[in-house]
Amino acid sequence: MKLLFKLLVIGSFVNGSFCKAQNNFIKSKLVVLIEEPNKKIAEKLEPNELIVYQKEIENYNLFLNKYVAQCWKMEVKPEFVYKAAMDKIIEEKNSNTLILTNSKYSFNYADYSSYKLSNKLYQAKDVVVENYNKKQLPFRATILELKRADLPITAAAVATAVMPSIKQNEAALLYAVKSLALQIDYKNKGTTEVQLMKMYIKNAPHLKELTLLVDQQDLDEVAKAAFDAHYKLPFQLVDKVAVDNALLNADQSKAVALVIPNADGSFIFKVVDAANMEILGQTATIPPSEYYPALNNKIKINHLEDFTQYCD
Repeated sequence: MKLLFKLLVIGSFVNGSFCKAQNNFIKSKLVVLIEEPNKKIAEKLEPNELIVYQKEIENYNLFLNKYVAQCWKMEVKPEFVYKAAMDKIIEEKNSNTLILTNSKYSFNYADYSSYKLSNKLYQAKDVVVENYNKKQLPFRATILELKRADLPITAAAVATAVMPSIKQNEAALLYAVKSLALQIDYKNKGTTEVQLMKMYIKNAPHLKELTLLVDQQDLDEVAKAAFDAHYKLPFQLVDKVAVDNALLNADQSKAVALVIPNADGSFIFKVVDAANMEILGQTATIPPSEYYPALNNKIKINHLEDFTQYCD
């Protein structure tokens, strides 16, 4: 159990950061940035590519709106604005206001076309890209960030949530928004980091009561072949659709394993309750390796054992 505490301290809070300052945001207004097509990018796309590009941005805004409305339990109704209005809010340093933006790591993009152009430029697909020095860059991913409008935009976020998918689909957005809402709920209750760690320890045994879903594509070959020898609880090896559906349906009988990228190319593997996004276990940070980049984002045998021992 001491190991669990140590790993959770090292890891981030619900795929984000749990700021030391305990603020109550219950009366804060949430302003959400609406994604818009990039005109310069759109001009370079073929007609069929432009349709896909526009549809992905449309879906992003649709799902973001849906899940903010569903998960955000504050007293003030959220507001959705375009970049010009968001810039004005930031410039005026509006008090008692939180802004929700989509931030990208290097070579990480919210939109389809930038993603496509990056793949073409670096001759890489979906996983890693290389820079001019031929060293590994971060796994491409996106984070949602909550920041205070009355502080500089460069100030630390109030809460962050890294999406577990390069493609910002419905399940990834639900996961991120729920994670942010959970972080704010803890802050509103004045939950300290020590209390949070104790909560994790108390929640961990719940994994024994759930079936763990793991996307087979997230496992290395050794772990895939010997999964049941190293994970002693109920599990199913499935595809990404099944993992996404468990999150979308808030399946109370399932836990899911997620691969979470960090900005420096490292990873954390997390097991969360599909019903409420509570963390039931996680690994320590897996550092990046320029020697075995294809394995950096793969769950291995020792990680399965980490998940199991959290329940003791």
